[in-house]
Amino acid sequence: MALLGYVDRASAAPGESLEFMVSSDAPGTAQVRMVRVRCGLGGRFGPGEKIDALAGGPVRTCDVEPQPLCAGSYGVVEVGGAREQVSELTIAAWVAPTLFAGERRNPHAQWTYDVDPVSSIGVEGEQGLVVRVCADGPAGYALLLDDTGAAAFRVTDDGGVVRSVTTGMRLPRGAWTLVVGRLAADGELSVLQQSTGPWTSAREQVSCSGPAAPPALGGGHVLLGAIGPGVGCLSGKLDSPTIWHRRLADDELERLVGAASPRAVATRQIWSAWNLGGRIGGEEVADVAGARRHGRLVNRPTRAVTGFNWTPDVEEFRQSPQTYGAIHFHPDDVGDVGWPPTFSWQVPAGTPSGVYAAEVTLGGERELLWFVVRPARAARRAPIVVLLPTLTYLAYANTQLPYPDVEQRPQGFERWTDPRRELIDRTPGIGRSLYDIHSDGSGVCYASLLRPMPDNRPDFVTDFLGAGRHLAADLYLIDWLTECGYEFDVITDHDLHREGVELIDGYRVLLTGSHPEYVTAAMLDALAEHGQRGGNLMYLGGNGFWCVSSLSGERLTVMECRRGMAGSTIWRSAPGEVHHSTTGELGGMWRFHGRSPNALTGVGFTAMGSGSIARPYRREPDSRRPEAAFVFEGVGDDEPIGDFGYANGGAAGDELDRADVGNGTPEDALVLGSARDFPDDYLALAEDILQIRGPSWGDHPFVRADMVLIPRTDRGSVFSVGSISWTASLAHNGYDNNVAQITRNVLERFLEAQ
Repeated sequence: MALLGYVDRASAAPGESLEFMVSSDAPGTAQVRMVRVRCGLGGRFGPGEKIDALAGGPVRTCDVEPQPLCAGSYGVVEVGGAREQVSELTIAAWVAPTLFAGERRNPHAQWTYDVDPVSSIGVEGEQGLVVRVCADGPAGYALLLDDTGAAAFRVTDDGGVVRSVTTGMRLPRGAWTLVVGRLAADGELSVLQQSTGPWTSAREQVSCSGPAAPPALGGGHVLLGAIGPGVGCLSGKLDSPTIWHRRLADDELERLVGAASPRAVATRQIWSAWNLGGRIGGEEVADVAGARRHGRLVNRPTRAVTGFNWTPDVEEFRQSPQTYGAIHFHPDDVGDVGWPPTFSWQVPAGTPSGVYAAEVTLGGERELLWFVVRPARAARRAPIVVLLPTLTYLAYANTQLPYPDVEQRPQGFERWTDPRRELIDRTPGIGRSLYDIHSDGSGVCYASLLRPMPDNRPDFVTDFLGAGRHLAADLYLIDWLTECGYEFDVITDHDLHREGVELIDGYRVLLTGSHPEYVTAAMLDALAEHGQRGGNLMYLGGNGFWCVSSLSGERLTVMECRRGMAGSTIWRSAPGEVHHSTTGELGGMWRFHGRSPNALTGVGFTAMGSGSIARPYRREPDSRRPEAAFVFEGVGDDEPIGDFGYANGGAAGDELDRADVGNGTPEDALVLGSARDFPDDYLALAEDILQIRGPSWGDHPFVRADMVLIPRTDRGSVFSVGSISWTASLAHNGYDNNVAQITRNVLERFLEAQ
């Protein structure tokens, strides 16, 4: 049985309502209770599950039914009007297919895994290009690729008689090909494909004739990039689909190949023409033929991609919009899964800020649909605010690319697989993470909140750490703050992006989560301004403030990330497709935009070693300076700092940051401690390696984690630990340890600062 669900937003304030969508393949009556979550993991994974039911919050019941999960992106155009007889017809579109029936591309084939990193979703059979489906009968037509990858044209009359024709020649992969289907008044069908590019200039035209009644078309819809919802979805790019209610002459076809758009060649009796590059930041498709048959996109296909007439001298879509008239469709795209609400909940007035969840149980299974209750806008603010990195949670959610098992693990930290990992692998309709690739080998660049995310849960154990990561790791921090008796508020990346510095103004200390990797420009602006206004920052993580991210949608439910074409990254953007479709920003890494995280936190991403041995810190000479003495009160002068922890046995591990003045670390930053001597499983970043030959990875000077203090009197001070694994060491020995002591020392001093 699979119990799945999601919430309609990342956070809500008291008085606001949230909607919860739940599905089970075994329908029944579920029990629901609203709970506050302090920690999700116990046993060898954490200090214990600490989930408390809300006082006065009775257990409710709700009926749970199976809900559909339908992967595959396409465009849909609703068509109205009376039935009309169509005696002649022409459909034209440019297409660059990326995957054919029965294929599956794996650009990571050089990696050795027990499981193929690309799931089984591929292309099965035909792929729709332009398909007309009538509302009240079988009549319709379809321009498509057949199961061999050849262009085909099919017409169905009112009696359900299907006639089709195909070129019999597979289109070249990745090359733009003009495909045209024509219906003549005498019933003749013909299809043409004309490929362009330096490697091919093939032209095939095949015709068939015979008696056939012309279709009577009325109502229904036109599908772009699919044969039906989730059926026959195109894997590839589509550009300039156009329909005429007449048969174009041969000389008009000749001119189509060199035309900027098909509609520029023949305007007479044009029925509809769609500019797939228009309204590029949203989910609409514009009809530019004047018929107002505008469409909408389903399941977030990739926009801001190069079209059939793009040239390499153009780098982004705002520079030459007419050359970005394409959309890249995938059979494994997933956006808003569109489930109806199962129940809703209004946050009661006076609810303290924190991490909460709807705990849904059915048939022995439990689903924790978590969310943040942010402080009420008029409420008194606590002195501390925790910024949960919800963009990073979203980027990693539903990761299907397995991490390799490493050679060096500490004793007692064997790899452990959460059962929900298998659920993700066998449920392709929930979509992929931004670390995955589509079945055609292209990178996933959108992530939606409005879908189930089984690994984005308070009690999820990340296999390569054998501990919590992301939300589960940040709950180690929430639990520590609670155990210490601190008063604090909780907000999310989504909140900070929306409201800016005014949301965090007045908090004495802002604490980050363990891995705030993905941030927007608005977030960086707010954090920098908070420091200028005297707010103190405790960066308790690693690989933070690294990737350019953007948010869109009415409730900021869609995240976008373009990886760029260089650096240590899981996939690379195609030429001309590095800019975000939603904002126009250049993607990649903030460091290459002149916004290095070192300038904000004193440290920046330097090495990664997910799943390998973590290390303790050793004090550096700066730690003996008078202005840093408070950090180590109660800590022995020579004792290792963090030679323990739930994440592979140490406080410095997983992903690491270092101080580097050349990358923007302020000169007044003090390096208090460093963790070194990592095994060769840890790799320095490609961004930092300017020569091929050098020392082994474990001995590389860049493979280290630096603990940094930036003491300031004219604005907010900064403390950074430079490691994802820091928070997983807080609870060791009942919270009595030097990692917790140092964190508390710094927090207390920052709270005293005015």
